[in-house]
Amino acid sequence: GFCYCLWLSKVEPHWGGRKLIHGLPFTQRGLVLAGVVLGLFMTQSRGPWMGVGLALVFALLTRKFPLAKAGMLFLLFLAIFSVAAYYVGDKYTNMDLNQANSEEQQNAIYRRELIPHYVPLVLERPAFGWGITTFPKIDGQASIDNEYLLLAVTQGLLGLGLFLAIMLGSAARLFKLLGRPMARQDRLLIFAHMAVVIGLMTTLTTVYMGEQVVALFFLFAGWVQGMNPALVRVPTVNRFASRGEFRRVMA
Repeated sequence: GFCYCLWLSKVEPHWGGRKLIHGLPFTQRGLVLAGVVLGLFMTQSRGPWMGVGLALVFALLTRKFPLAKAGMLFLLFLAIFSVAAYYVGDKYTNMDLNQANSEEQQNAIYRRELIPHYVPLVLERPAFGWGITTFPKIDGQASIDNEYLLLAVTQGLLGLGLFLAIMLGSAARLFKLLGRPMARQDRLLIFAHMAVVIGLMTTLTTVYMGEQVVALFFLFAGWVQGMNPALVRVPTVNRFASRGEFRRVMA
């Protein structure tokens, strides 16, 4: 939602500019944006914050630089961020759950312990998994707060593979569309979609999709696959025709 608000503010400066209360600086756009930001902070989870942060970095780079340069800068930033996040996260979670100093640290350690606990379970039934309601709970970890791991456990590598195919297929579709000549607002919308993909793929390593998020994910995938921006033809100048017209005028 934050990425789409940025897109609308860029291509439609007057969108949501109407004041809701006369005499007060509360506009529809401002309230929507404030609601999205407050919703992000209310999650109190580092995973969604990191996902949104990476999405915004990509969105801002694509607005400032050409696609190739923005992509290289983002990959460089992602590499540096990944190394730093690994070392900080390893130091923060490399202890027993009972040794944690705060509830936030306990949650981070809990997510780290999910992988060694549940990967052996995936290997026991790799094809179709254990089912969403019947998978064994390891060491009391009933909530698998990692969408990729949850899919592998409950629906097997087949379910995980289909999910990744949808996600990566959406990204591939967006990259393919960028090769077409199109209006500026359509190109910026593609960049916004790409930012959402980056944010989702990052966030889902620390949370699972449930309830409304599943429906929104499939809506988003449908928007991406259904995009068909109108081609914009660049006018060409025939210099030989111009010369002939010039000579006729002189005659």
